[in-house]
Amino acid sequence: MHADADSKSKTNSAENRRRNLRARISLSIRARTVQERIGKCSILAPIDGTILRVYARRGESFSTVTPRPLFSLADTSSRHIKAEIDERDVDKVSIGQKVVIQADALDGKRLNGSVVRISAMMGRKSISTGDPSDKSDRDILEAVIGLEDNTRSLPIGLRVTVQFLTASSLKK
Repeated sequence: MHADADSKSKTNSAENRRRNLRARISLSIRARTVQERIGKCSILAPIDGTILRVYARRGESFSTVTPRPLFSLADTSSRHIKAEIDERDVDKVSIGQKVVIQADALDGKRLNGSVVRISAMMGRKSISTGDPSDKSDRDILEAVIGLEDNTRSLPIGLRVTVQFLTASSLKK
């Protein structure tokens, strides 16, 4: 009789372990399902940066069938300046060329940089100088300027003046 009770006890113990294991597996599957559902409701940025504009609000629907931007996101890991080169000056600018950057907000201080990229295609002028004699119908070439001293953070969208240095201006 004693051996029979031991056998029942071992059977019950094994059965309890199986039930506990099934319950843990079931909980693990449910937790994974909940995490997947939350993941589908989350928005992950492809880069570290700063949100400049929000185009969608909480509660608005979004579809991957007809996607639209939710945010305007800026990569702030390094600052670049986009400069427009007048069509008359295109042949005077090259990659690696040194530049000096000035802005009213810099209180007369100058920043140094160099041309890191030049667009392959001409475009329409998008920056207005405010000068009435400035022709707005001229085409431009966009150049991207990398700052040599990136420790000073410029606000995104700050209007600056870029002076492209030539070999003769570097000798002065």
